[in-house]
Amino acid sequence: VNSRNYTWYSPVDDWTIPELGEDGHPNRDVYSGYTLLHGNQLPALFNKDDEGKWSGINQAGMDAVKSELMKGHAVEVQVCADDALPDQQASEKGYMRVDTWAHYTYEDTAASHGVCIVGWDDDYSIDNFNQGTDNEGNSKTPPADGAWIVKNSWGSETEPKVTEDGQIIGGKAWGVVDENGKHTGYFYMSYYDKSVCDAETMEFDVDLYNANGNMSTWMYDYMPGRFTLMKYQDANVIKTANVFPNSSGVNQSLYAVATRTSNPNATVKYSIYLLNDNAKNPEDGILLGETTATYTYSGFHREKLDGSIVLKDGETLAIVVQETVSDGKGGVLYDLLPNQMRTESWAKEVGETMYGKSVVHEGESFVYSNGTWTDLTKYKHPMTDEAEKAMGKPVSELLATDNFCIKAYMVADSVAMHRLYNPNSGEHFYTADAAEKDNVVNAGWTYEGVAWTAPLFSDTPVYRLYNPNSGEHFYTTKIDERDSLTPLGWRDEGIGWYSADENDVPVYRLYNPNAVGVYEAGAHFYTMKEEEKDYLDEVGWNYEGIGWYGE
Repeated sequence: VNSRNYTWYSPVDDWTIPELGEDGHPNRDVYSGYTLLHGNQLPALFNKDDEGKWSGINQAGMDAVKSELMKGHAVEVQVCADDALPDQQASEKGYMRVDTWAHYTYEDTAASHGVCIVGWDDDYSIDNFNQGTDNEGNSKTPPADGAWIVKNSWGSETEPKVTEDGQIIGGKAWGVVDENGKHTGYFYMSYYDKSVCDAETMEFDVDLYNANGNMSTWMYDYMPGRFTLMKYQDANVIKTANVFPNSSGVNQSLYAVATRTSNPNATVKYSIYLLNDNAKNPEDGILLGETTATYTYSGFHREKLDGSIVLKDGETLAIVVQETVSDGKGGVLYDLLPNQMRTESWAKEVGETMYGKSVVHEGESFVYSNGTWTDLTKYKHPMTDEAEKAMGKPVSELLATDNFCIKAYMVADSVAMHRLYNPNSGEHFYTADAAEKDNVVNAGWTYEGVAWTAPLFSDTPVYRLYNPNSGEHFYTTKIDERDSLTPLGWRDEGIGWYSADENDVPVYRLYNPNAVGVYEAGAHFYTMKEEEKDYLDEVGWNYEGIGWYGE
């Protein structure tokens, strides 16, 4: 868990997820029902003077919050919480008046807690807030009426009380009291609060979960962002790009693209290229498609496509992003925005415990400036010299810089069928589960590559059975064949994968009449290669026809 000023680790758990569950199946191959579509960073809620102090509310920020609320979007903000904790009274600071649960941070101070704005009341009276002044003469009462309606995360009496590993969740006597006398967890926060900042809304969608295929996100940026030195104005065209090779073993459809913007009202053009072999830059190839979108707020944005762009196994995709914003004077603002954090040495120097370590490889992210593409690992930003002069140190010693936040959301309409060989028993094993493949390799099997690709679904399942005596697996599309083996001690392991239709490529089935004992493995073999089928047929294996079809 982290905040602006400190970091700690939960004593409850280490948050790791075991690779395999109790049933022996992968624990980490899960899909999120809701995934982020837009993360909108709203304008500031107040203005600052030359000294960085509160100088009045910012109407643009106020209007943006209300507009987002009207769209059904709760607004996350940071605020300086009073010293009060659940079930405790407020401190002498007096930001919170606990009988009305009205909060007003009346002095310039940093935010310390995240809360959620869910509504507003323009007529909420200043009489509901604390009155008087503090020891320094600061008024504890806002200058005018009006307040946000805010939900806190400290629990309430209207929520069920749950005890989990010694942690009490819910059941707290905190927040505005409802008509039944129960604390609800809500409070009022003055429009004039001097700490409220970082207003943001998040829009989620179920589209990735409902996509008809195996969904994966191709990305290189994993480090959170705390700083940026990369935004500037330039007369030249500026573009950024990420390059993604398809090494999945199957064809992939490009479902959506995404990037991060740092200016409001930014227009982003996404250009998608199929790169040539040994491409020299992200535009060295065939332009497969373009789409343009304008975003009201800065932040993360995902743009859905029509799915017509298909990347074959072994091909390489480049997503080129050009973000432009009018500066209102006829010029254009360009943006280069990878995530940046303090390095470990700089963090220690300024007394912070949070720092970043970036992992950026050559050939992943690129910058187009002054008519030339440059790998991000070799790129020098025009502001680097100015920044280093101001800081007195090389930027590389101060900031860890991540790859660009350009993502490709891919849908595979088929799965790779992995083929493995046991040198001790002579058996071949086939699986669509990459984790299972890795476990078998770790047990001493030889990985022989992708044997074929199978559709995600079809009307013809391939059933998988296991013989605990010989350790052999058997695969069939025939229900009666499956049902005849289970009474003999074979275990039905369900559907292993699906067969393609008869217009696709056949997978041949052969039988070794010499491997007939109960404890003999390797009796059946399956292959898409005719030369393998013909060779085994010649050396004594019985060809049993087409087992199923692959793609």
